[in-house]
Amino acid sequence: RGSRTPADRGSSSKLVMNRAFRPVVRSARAHGAAARHASSAAATKPAPKAAPASRPRFVSGLSATQQKLVYDLASERQTSVSLLQLYKFGLLAAKEDDDQQETLIQAAHFLHKELPIRMSHRIVELEHLPDNLSESPAVQKVAKWYADSVEQMMAHPEITDPETEQSLTRMITAIYGRHSATLVTMARGIAEFKHSKGVGTTMPLPEELESAVQRFLDGFYSSRIGIRTLIEQHIALHNPQEGHVGIINTHSNPVEICRGAVADAQIMCERELGDAPEATIYGDDAFTFNYIDSHIHHIVFELVKNAMRAVIERHGDDSPPPVRVIVAAGSQHEDVVIKVSDEGGGIPRSGMKRVWSYFYTSANSGTFDAFSDGADFSTNTPLAGLGYGLPLSRLYARYFGGDLQVIPMQGYGTDAYCFLKRVADATEPEPPVPAEARA
Repeated sequence: RGSRTPADRGSSSKLVMNRAFRPVVRSARAHGAAARHASSAAATKPAPKAAPASRPRFVSGLSATQQKLVYDLASERQTSVSLLQLYKFGLLAAKEDDDQQETLIQAAHFLHKELPIRMSHRIVELEHLPDNLSESPAVQKVAKWYADSVEQMMAHPEITDPETEQSLTRMITAIYGRHSATLVTMARGIAEFKHSKGVGTTMPLPEELESAVQRFLDGFYSSRIGIRTLIEQHIALHNPQEGHVGIINTHSNPVEICRGAVADAQIMCERELGDAPEATIYGDDAFTFNYIDSHIHHIVFELVKNAMRAVIERHGDDSPPPVRVIVAAGSQHEDVVIKVSDEGGGIPRSGMKRVWSYFYTSANSGTFDAFSDGADFSTNTPLAGLGYGLPLSRLYARYFGGDLQVIPMQGYGTDAYCFLKRVADATEPEPPVPAEARA
């Protein structure tokens, strides 16, 4: 029927792009209009209205005008995305054609509107933590980081051309670094809070208070995973790597990732305990699927680290039994499952609640100082860590529709199962709009 012109090809590419990410871009535009209206209203009113009486002193020290902007943003719902959407949209951004830059501009436009909404949700929640936890210096520091990032992003020009897109990319790269120590700082705040209540690090808080803070931390850290994943994906699209679409490995090999996680766990275990058990890995070396390697590594590293520590503490260095890692893939549309088994004595059923809690840790001031490089986790961090490993690993597994389950057999050992969705079409968790922002 004759050759197609460049204009025809461009129109076709844009149609595919819109189909791949249409819900995300449409919502970003709606959020953008709301945010621009809020920003304009805050700038033109001679004297902003006082915040409702239910709002306490703003922990991050913003002015009343800035506080109103944050609460207006926090009243908007976030736009959740799936790994499949990130992958399809990333494929368009990876094409070296006339539409590549337009795709990056649309992605930056989405982030410009979406990130302030998500960060504002966290600020409002940090401001309303129970029992004066919001007054903790560590919590206030985290809230200030988020408030600074919101203010910085809202001051950035609209994303309309390659220059503003590249400017925003540099900005979110700096923001990513600013928030690198958020997890450790929040953990310090929780530890200080427990100390102020006269509660030891391995002792529980009152049940109602602990449940409330546990729910907050699950939502807070899940949101943090989402914010950092979106930023990482956009930055990676500017630095293409063979076999990857942004940070998504198109041939992610879970067996190979397990080998790396086992090696890292052995280094940590040998350094802290003087020895480490062997680990045997079973699975199909040729199996690959689309996933984010760092998420898998984080989960498996934590599971193997815990297993090795339990084995050494139970058996010593006299021929300890190996840790077993099994990787299995179901049918084409089902889960990839990673099982980590040990003979470390298991966990009593009465102690299973503590497995998923952020409140039980042997961490002390020296433990927090070991995270001074700002990184959340590395082979340089303490083996005992902050007590956050398993609850955070479950959030990583659940983030794109998977799960993490731990099944102990007290007196023998523990089996941990990590389920990862092979077709990652599940959207990330969408936390509700904070009730305080709807006041």
